[in-house]
Amino acid sequence: MSGRQVLIVEDHPLFVQAVSELVARLDRNAQLRSAHTLADALAALEGGWLPDFVLLDLNLPDAAGLEGVRQLRQRLPWVPVMVVSALDDPEVRRKLRDAGIGRFVSKSARPAEFIESVRQMLQLAPEATADSGRQPTSLRTPLSQRQVEVLREMATGKSNKEIARGLEISVETVRAHVVEILARLGVRNRTEAVMVFYSGRFELPQ
Repeated sequence: MSGRQVLIVEDHPLFVQAVSELVARLDRNAQLRSAHTLADALAALEGGWLPDFVLLDLNLPDAAGLEGVRQLRQRLPWVPVMVVSALDDPEVRRKLRDAGIGRFVSKSARPAEFIESVRQMLQLAPEATADSGRQPTSLRTPLSQRQVEVLREMATGKSNKEIARGLEISVETVRAHVVEILARLGVRNRTEAVMVFYSGRFELPQ
């Protein structure tokens, strides 16, 4: 069993070092690679190096905002991606969710919160066997637009009643959507569904 391959796309050397040390503590067999620009990250992918988990800075020297997110998600639709940034803005979080990224952590977050986020993302990236070839696993059945909306609300910790109120639908309809979401994602409970949401591994509706 080989360790997870982790790509850190970040232009601040000290932050790269801190994240690298954290990942090494959480997964002693992890294989780390860093890229200071989006171009460097894309070059690594084109060279055949496929990560199991990506930590991405929202603002890079050659890609500000969602551009880096879009390009990496296009090339790695099955890989868990965690976005970090010094800017913590609700609108940015919304745009990231729309782009299929459920996990965002501010660089000013408490150390315990940051560590827990990385730990959970590593859990979403299964260790690769020697003969896996690191090919993408097949994606689950895509969710409908309404199911994605319900799952996003679930990810914030809201109850069925709160989700119903926010989306202006009945509680019974929310329950039905939750049952269907669990089935389509192939998970057993709401917690596992939220974990899949954070990984961005499900297909967004066209």
